[in-house]
Amino acid sequence: MYTITFLSLLKMFSYIMGYNIDLSINLIKQSNYTKLEAEMIDIAQYYNCESFYHITETDETSKIPRCHSITNITFPDEEFNNFLKFIENIRKKREWYIECIYQGENAVKLIYASSYYLKTINKDKAEQYNTYKRERSYSEDEKMLIDKCQCK
Repeated sequence: MYTITFLSLLKMFSYIMGYNIDLSINLIKQSNYTKLEAEMIDIAQYYNCESFYHITETDETSKIPRCHSITNITFPDEEFNNFLKFIENIRKKREWYIECIYQGENAVKLIYASSYYLKTINKDKAEQYNTYKRERSYSEDEKMLIDKCQCK
């Protein structure tokens, strides 16, 4: 029989309520992308990320073909300050692009989305995000995240 401890509940809750960031690397421009991905993961682990995974996205139907490696990295809520430091570190690297930042697992709360990311998602969701972005008042944490993403 499995016993649920307070710590395991806390870990499950933090996973559900953590912060996620999707970062991309243009594989056409970068010949050393495996080294860049490894460096990204090293930095994320240094700042106590909870989990990560990679996917490859290709789109050859547009005028400019897209071939990117996308890494999703999750940070628990209690590592929010480290998450901000991670974003600061990532912003210094020209090879990495922040596609989006969202909170939650099942009911996703999109906090930041790049213009490219908004073009690739469902139009209704993009309009909903833009409307929500204009109308809502951000929490202090969300303001700090958005500021970190928009400043170079």
